[in-house]
Amino acid sequence: MKTKLKILHLEDTPTDAELVERELKKANIQFEKLVVGNKTAFEKALKEFAPDIIISDHTLPSFDSLEAIKMIKRQGLKIPIILVTATVSDEYAVEIMKAGADDYILKDRLHRLPQAVVNAMEKNRAEQLLHESEVFNKGVLSSLSSHITVIDESGNLIAVNKAWDDFAYANGLTALDQVSKGSNYFDVCKRSIENGDSDAAQALAGIQSVFKEERAYFEMEYPCHSPDEKRWFTLSVKNFGGDTHKVVIAHQNITERKIAENNLSTTSVELQKTLTDLNKILDSSLDVICTVNVHGEFVNVSAASQQVWGYAPEELIGSKFMNLVYDQDVDMTSKAAEKMFNGIRIPIFENRYVHKSGRVVPLLWSVNWNEKLQLMYCIAKDITDKKRLEKAIEDERDQFYDMFLKAPSAIGMLKGPDHVFEMANPLYLKLTGKKDIVGKTVAEALPEVVEQGFVEILDQVYQTGESYTGNEILVKVDTEGNGEMTDFYIDFVYQAYRNGKGDIEGVFFFINNVTEQIISQKEIEKSEKQYRQIVETANEGIWQIDEKCRTTFVNKKMCEILEYAEDEMMGKENFYFMDKGGKEKALTALIRRKEGIAENLDYSFISKNGKRVLTKVSANPIFDETGNFKGSLGMVSDITEKKHLEDLLEKSNRLAAVGSWEIDIVTETVFWSDITKEIREVDKDYVPILGEGISYFKEGIDRDTISQKVQECIENGTPWDEELQIITFKGNEKWVRTIGEGEFLNGKCLRIHGSFQDITERKNAEIKIRESEQKYRKLASELEIERTRLVTAQSEAKVGSWETDLQTWQVNWSEEMHRIYGTDPNNFEPSYSPIQSFVHSEDRKMIDKVFQDSLSKSGSNCVEHRIITLQGIEKWVEENWSVTRNEQGSPIIAIGTCQDITESKKAAEALRISQLNLQAIIENTEATIYSLDTELKYIAFNKSLYNLVQQTYGIELKIGDNTLSFLKKLEPEEAKGWNEIYSKALKGETVKFEKEFTTGEVYNCFSFTIYPIWANKTIIGLSCFVYDITKEKEEQHQKEKMISDIVQRNSDLEQFSYIVSHNLRAPTANIIGFAEILQDETINLLEQKELLQGLSKSVTALDSVIRDMNSILQVKSEVNEKKEVIIFSKLINDVKISFGNLVDEHRVRMRSDFTEVDEIYSLKVYMYSIFYNLISNSIKYSKPNEQTLIEIKSKKEDGKIMLIFKDNGLGIDMKTQGDKIFGLYKRFHSHMEGKGMGLFMVKTQVESLGGKITIVSEPNKGTEFTIAFAI
Repeated sequence: MKTKLKILHLEDTPTDAELVERELKKANIQFEKLVVGNKTAFEKALKEFAPDIIISDHTLPSFDSLEAIKMIKRQGLKIPIILVTATVSDEYAVEIMKAGADDYILKDRLHRLPQAVVNAMEKNRAEQLLHESEVFNKGVLSSLSSHITVIDESGNLIAVNKAWDDFAYANGLTALDQVSKGSNYFDVCKRSIENGDSDAAQALAGIQSVFKEERAYFEMEYPCHSPDEKRWFTLSVKNFGGDTHKVVIAHQNITERKIAENNLSTTSVELQKTLTDLNKILDSSLDVICTVNVHGEFVNVSAASQQVWGYAPEELIGSKFMNLVYDQDVDMTSKAAEKMFNGIRIPIFENRYVHKSGRVVPLLWSVNWNEKLQLMYCIAKDITDKKRLEKAIEDERDQFYDMFLKAPSAIGMLKGPDHVFEMANPLYLKLTGKKDIVGKTVAEALPEVVEQGFVEILDQVYQTGESYTGNEILVKVDTEGNGEMTDFYIDFVYQAYRNGKGDIEGVFFFINNVTEQIISQKEIEKSEKQYRQIVETANEGIWQIDEKCRTTFVNKKMCEILEYAEDEMMGKENFYFMDKGGKEKALTALIRRKEGIAENLDYSFISKNGKRVLTKVSANPIFDETGNFKGSLGMVSDITEKKHLEDLLEKSNRLAAVGSWEIDIVTETVFWSDITKEIREVDKDYVPILGEGISYFKEGIDRDTISQKVQECIENGTPWDEELQIITFKGNEKWVRTIGEGEFLNGKCLRIHGSFQDITERKNAEIKIRESEQKYRKLASELEIERTRLVTAQSEAKVGSWETDLQTWQVNWSEEMHRIYGTDPNNFEPSYSPIQSFVHSEDRKMIDKVFQDSLSKSGSNCVEHRIITLQGIEKWVEENWSVTRNEQGSPIIAIGTCQDITESKKAAEALRISQLNLQAIIENTEATIYSLDTELKYIAFNKSLYNLVQQTYGIELKIGDNTLSFLKKLEPEEAKGWNEIYSKALKGETVKFEKEFTTGEVYNCFSFTIYPIWANKTIIGLSCFVYDITKEKEEQHQKEKMISDIVQRNSDLEQFSYIVSHNLRAPTANIIGFAEILQDETINLLEQKELLQGLSKSVTALDSVIRDMNSILQVKSEVNEKKEVIIFSKLINDVKISFGNLVDEHRVRMRSDFTEVDEIYSLKVYMYSIFYNLISNSIKYSKPNEQTLIEIKSKKEDGKIMLIFKDNGLGIDMKTQGDKIFGLYKRFHSHMEGKGMGLFMVKTQVESLGGKITIVSEPNKGTEFTIAFAI
């Protein structure tokens, strides 16, 4: 029923109309109502209002309901009408209902009206649906070509379709009452029986058997020939729906089918001949050609089954083809076969069979179903090689795209002179803020970069083929699409790529976003500038060298001291500016720096102008975060003037510092000091004789040299200073430095004296260093780099067959051969000479020779060559053939196949280009890239990895090497770590980590990212990317150290600022005030006394502040004092003694545990102060009604010595006071006396020693301090 009904109410009494409307509304019926009171208005409303239902009073002044019904019928309208009246007789009500009314309601029973309206509308709707259904069914029956009738069990024709009557007319049956609706079908059959028609008797018996329910369905075929043609029909009979008293009879014309069946025997004979000819081709085919019947059994099988499946044809014929299907393909194959048996064509189909040997053989099927013969014609091609190639290509493609998508660089490919985006990985899209750029030119996708010159660079690379590299280049890109440019810095490479002919097709690009590094670099440069301003204004020279003594920094003062410009000093070793003795001293000092020893030394330098400059150097070692020695920093003071007088004294005592000797020429006596005797290995009471000393020098150049020097000194007064070898009294070989000079009187030499020094260790060290350097250079020169890679590819093909009569040279081709060569089988008859014209001109001689050679040898032959089809298309084909010989051994026939391998050739070329593209990406990215298979063997790597492995492990890497063999050469812990990393990646996890390496004194840090490579939801290997982040790490460490130093300096400045601005200001102001008042002569003695007392207190306060400042400055300066080994257990006993009776008075219980580590190499005065202050605070701020417990212990953790001080005292509120704990003059418990210096001094001393202190505390729960010192 409609949502809103249109109701026409025929009523002349308004009150009755209102009652009807109210009753309908009470029932929630939605309606639109029109009330009319006469015939004219009623007739008009039928046309214009178009009501869904009519409610009518029985009688009106000039019109009544019966007349209204008749008017509706005259107009052909199907509108329900309900009579509503005050009274009506039953007889009249029946008459009204027969006339067409749907219901009648008495006015005193209007509550029935809503339901009557609903019922009338539903009845009307049902009648409409029934009518529509009848019209539809009649239309369907009329459109059917079969002749259809419905008869009852007496044989009367109840209904016929149009085709039934049309057939009767076409066959001259003009008296339709005999064969059409109303006639009797049984009578028609009986008349035909009387005329001797046996088919009519069979038909009548079959129809009656359906009526008797002896069968549900009856069907027969019968001839119905006319004078002009022969015809056959099928008669089918079945129940009419569920009514067993009626049946449907259909006659279907099957003339065409019967004619085809009659021609079948002729066709079978011709087919047999064709099959006989075809068998010759089948047996020569390399593919299995077979037929399968509807039962799934092999009917015919070609000889190739032996090669492809391992079964001879006779083993297969009669067996089920499904028996050979691989288990996993059974369901798929069964469904495909069912479709083909049902006439659904599946021209190409792939599945797998199980070879007789058990191996799985992938097959490509070409199948056609013959409905007439009920056979499947099948060609099965072994595509094992094709599948291997497909998998290789797929793996290669997956690997390429996996590396492409996950590469840590922005990578893409541009094609053509307009630079159209062909590929771009997600990192590039994220970098530029773009999405759909593939297919667009660079100018379209990124118009903002055109003016920045990037398109011009791309043009240059595309036109010349020369790669372009840009480093730290600023680029502006509209990443948000709102016209606002985003600045970032990039390192990039543009590289042209070429096609198989060598022509440039486009440009690869590789981009790394280095914005963060550049910004970080600028921040460091800013910090360095501030630091340099401080350093350049220093009154002392500042000199920094690296681990190889090369100058990395000097300030202005240092340059002034040595009279060099800064660029003249940078990069030079510090001993470049020293004499020979200074160099030796510097090398010895370098060893101590590497051991972590800081010290003050005196050095002599040679200025640019040749002046000797004497200095005092405060040298401190520099180590990185991992404890590797990175150089040293020195504070240099010019003490030339100071040392001038000291040198005079040193000169006189220099000879006494080593062995001394003297020869009295006059008395011919010799003196050796005790040290000289020790060097020569003689007894202390040994008395040397003249000339004996020279005999100790090694025979040869050493003895000759000393003899000459002594002679020159006696004769000419020439002093000497030589390093020579001696043979001691005990036969040991030593190096000595001998210095001598003579004393003369009146030109005559009276005596010679000098020094004698053992320098054996230094000389041996120098020799070993030279030998080590020579060995290292030799090893480095012998290292070589090798790299190999092998790539093969094959492709799938389609196959045609051919046969050549070697006597007549006539050729037979299959249809597939014509398709390959582009010829029409109806217009082209192949023969040997015309076929040769299809062969590419460059291949004809080769093909002719190979074919001629095959005529004189046995076995199969195979060759690949090019052809030019009839349409001018170049193709690659593979020919396979064998030659059959007669009894005399003469060749009589050649049978073979021709396979179109063009696509496989293209695939192989695509694979080659893909590999070249991949190799180009791998070799040109800054990352170290390598790929491993699931057995962790290297399948690809770039030169960067080769060099890295060689430098780090001294191993020459090759394709196929297994990482496990390398891991055996590592430390067990490191090898275990690598095994865990690779295991995670092979389980599908992406692994990212950083790893540090140190080779000799060279430090490197690398970032590793290892991805699993997926193919068909299976991990087939790993892709690994390694980035050298050494520079970034060093810059980060440098920046952190610089920031830490600056923060510490700022903190120190704030502390001193606080002292100056607050603590000094008050007593100073008081002193000034008191002094001004005391100058007043009018004050009396009592007032003077009070003022002097106030002045005294202010002076005392000022003195206290100055003492505090001295204490702080002393902490800063004492750090360079001599360090020593400190025993914790002894130190704490010394501290306890200093507390005296304080421990007992406060009932302090102290526990210490230094079993794990009991000593430290440090500054004892600082360590004592740290222990004293922390223990003192624990005692001072203990709880009054609870025994004080102080626990002190030590341990080693992460390469550091940890000291823990814990108590159960009052504690500190860290939420409110946490940032003030170690502040100067900060106190947290006002009930105890104190200045707030203790914790400030502890923190300052800990940090001066290179340590760090932290605190954990809660009110009334105690405090715990943790101090960490590097070992």
